[in-house]
Amino acid sequence: DQIGYRRIVLICLVGAGAFTIPQAFVHNVWAFLALRFGVGLFLGGIIPTANAWIGRLFPAEKRGMVYGLSYSASFGGMFIGPLLGGFLAARLGFGSVFLVTGGLMLATVFWVRYGIRPVDPLRTWR
Repeated sequence: DQIGYRRIVLICLVGAGAFTIPQAFVHNVWAFLALRFGVGLFLGGIIPTANAWIGRLFPAEKRGMVYGLSYSASFGGMFIGPLLGGFLAARLGFGSVFLVTGGLMLATVFWVRYGIRPVDPLRTWR
């Protein structure tokens, strides 16, 4: 709450993207594992922070609907992501999967920064 949801989500997205893109270029299993570990550290902060942010953005009577949409989008991504990743890997090689994934994370930084309104940390819906 003191740091702000937007700042945490932005830091996590930049960190996850920054650790994902180099995975396209490494050929050492230990370097790859270190990069995957770094991605995991940053990805772990996105969903809980986004859920807390949703709780502040919407009044209680709309939160269930918004959380439902959020989780539907997450599970849709868990379905479409591997399909798209498999297609990219088959057509363009495994490195393309990491480049596209990292690029999408970094593109999301701009959407979060400029497309989502900030939350007043003192305001909570009751």
